Amino acid sequence: MSGQQRADGATLLCVFLLMLLVIPARLVISGIPMSITPATVTGLVLGIIWLCCQMVTTLGVAKGRNIARTALFLYAISQLATYGYATRNYLLPDEAEGADRTIVVAVQ
Repeated sequence: MSGQQRADGATLLCVFLLMLLVIPARLVISGIPMSITPATVTGLVLGIIWLCCQMVTTLGVAKGRNIARTALFLYAISQLATYGYATRNYLLPDEAEGADRTIVVAVQ
């Protein structure tokens, strides 16, 4: 067989974990109000890719109910509800940044 192999989910997860372990946490992306590391950006991109893959049926991504997906769904709903409750009233800028960071890390 010739040709290039495509990266699967395990390969992308290994790249993310390698970035998480190798790149120091003090290196952050400047110009953004929160301190976001390259590993966080990679995690967000992988999360968005996963979400987009769940919306189509032609990519061969596993779908359906199982205990891990149900737990992930419940965790995401609880994080969104907590974020919504926390931000429905005025927050101090430091508190708002903490809530924003929490939702970003939860999506990661």
